[in-house]
Amino acid sequence: GGAGPRALRPQHPRPGPGRGEDGGRALFLLFRRGILETLIGKEGCADEGALLRRHRGEPGLRALERELPALLERLRPDFVVANGENLDLTLPEQGRAGMTLASLERLFRLGVDAVTGGNHSFDPPNLEEVLGHPQVLRPLNYSPLAPGRGSLLLEKGDKRLLVVNVAGRSALPRAAEDPLPALERLLAEGEGVPVLVDFHSESVFEKMAAAYALDGRIAALLGTHTHVPTADARIL
Repeated sequence: GGAGPRALRPQHPRPGPGRGEDGGRALFLLFRRGILETLIGKEGCADEGALLRRHRGEPGLRALERELPALLERLRPDFVVANGENLDLTLPEQGRAGMTLASLERLFRLGVDAVTGGNHSFDPPNLEEVLGHPQVLRPLNYSPLAPGRGSLLLEKGDKRLLVVNVAGRSALPRAAEDPLPALERLLAEGEGVPVLVDFHSESVFEKMAAAYALDGRIAALLGTHTHVPTADARIL
């Protein structure tokens, strides 16, 4: 977009919003149209990711209920974040996805701290109730008049993590603004809290540009929405 070549130039890590304190360890779960992908955050609040397993549909959620407790016991993450925009088929006859309150409660009972979204966040017929849940996010750069929020500060003991959800133009053409200015504005208001960004976009290049532009100021940027895994985890 309008960020110019500088958005693609890697920067040296430096103190600043998103890197000012230890965010601990984070576990990220991704529901992709009935597929569950699990990304494990390593030391330093998800500096690396690894695809562990995938499940389909309702069996995926049941498998998570069966397996996540043992995974949490073994990894002991400080925070658990899930992208749930395809958690349910909310209107099957119209092919609409999104989340239901019933499925969300199942996630929260398992220990999930926050659920991010994407373009399907706005599919459910009761979207005001779903997006009004204090642990549910929708893209930050959507209309400010839309229900819900785009960021959430998680706190456990002395650990803090700011979770941010944005959507690229390729995934959400009707977004109110480009994702990068929205992120820049949020980071300008930050207080040194580690930041985990769920960047929901069809374009891998859009995610890479944002990652390089925010290098040194966020803990990690996780790209979601892509229907084919790119598995291109990297340290900036």
